[in-house]
Amino acid sequence: MRNVHAGELDIELGGETYPAKMTFKAMQKIESALDIDAASLSNALLSGKCPISQLVVCLHETIKAGAGKAPSIDELGEMVLVHGAQNFIEPIGTLLLWGIIGGEALGRGEESTSNPATLSEDSKALQ
Repeated sequence: MRNVHAGELDIELGGETYPAKMTFKAMQKIESALDIDAASLSNALLSGKCPISQLVVCLHETIKAGAGKAPSIDELGEMVLVHGAQNFIEPIGTLLLWGIIGGEALGRGEESTSNPATLSEDSKALQ
């Protein structure tokens, strides 16, 4: 069981479950690779204007941080095309939100199998 309040969650993709985690290193790699700050990326996700390629980079870096290794960006991209990008917007948004407002704001330390951070409510901190 992952702890969403510690920036961890499971992402199901291609019949496998990958542990994903937001770390400073993952956030830095995402921002650097995409040349965009986390708040702008979150806003793009919320507005439906986040390119799939950016979503895939986020998946790659957070899975790599959570599992120690991840499928390649190309492999993840193909999986996203097969399974639909809409399935990954909420988990990636939750991880980005955790990185922006922190675990304390999301009630750090409470174990949960569900996703307590709803982007529509918690994203108000970004605006």
